[in-house]
Amino acid sequence: GTISRIEEIATKEKDPCIKSILNVLLLDIYDGIYNSDRWKIDRRNNPLLPLPNDYNTWDGNQFKHKILALCDSALSNPVPLQASSLKEYDSIITHNSLTFQFYPTLYDFIARHIIEKISSYSHSANTLPIKWLCEYSFFANLRFTYTSPITKRILSLYQNLLELNTHRQAAFIDCDIARISFLNNAVYNSNNKTTFELLQELYHNHSNSEYSAEILISMYEYAQDMQHKK
Repeated sequence: GTISRIEEIATKEKDPCIKSILNVLLLDIYDGIYNSDRWKIDRRNNPLLPLPNDYNTWDGNQFKHKILALCDSALSNPVPLQASSLKEYDSIITHNSLTFQFYPTLYDFIARHIIEKISSYSHSANTLPIKWLCEYSFFANLRFTYTSPITKRILSLYQNLLELNTHRQAAFIDCDIARISFLNNAVYNSNNKTTFELLQELYHNHSNSEYSAEILISMYEYAQDMQHKK
């Protein structure tokens, strides 16, 4: 079948960037299969390992185990991904005028894609310490103890991405907005006022950037939400 053929090609592929892309393709396929019938799949209760060859028999935890393993494989060799401009792959990705500004390298694109895919698996809503909803300068030094492995993956990826893009304003701004949004939903007893103030600080730090409007749009959305909750 298609999956086994892609797996065979990915195993033999020598180019680390192409291998990573193939692993992302596989995780998308498995994620699509799982989410197309998630309610039924999650009702099964199988031993996690060994994984049967037939994914039609897997339960939710087995799908997540496979998807997370593919995430790890896709990012297992980050240096060549970080050295590869995403523009080199414009023929195989959907993109617009901002894509290559927000995702300058293949690493940016794949890591952000992985965060998007696994966020729904993290079960982190209202569970993380409020102190983690903080400016990047503090967030960069946090150690994510006592949290789920999936949430730790997501937060560590945000640290890596932001460090990588410290001197790329567009990518940094877009990624930090996404990080703040994730933490706003994940920390215990969060409130939109704290999030709004973080975005204000982000805007203050990048007000000279042509991409600072992205921050203002997010600030407007949180301000609207605060009004609705009054």
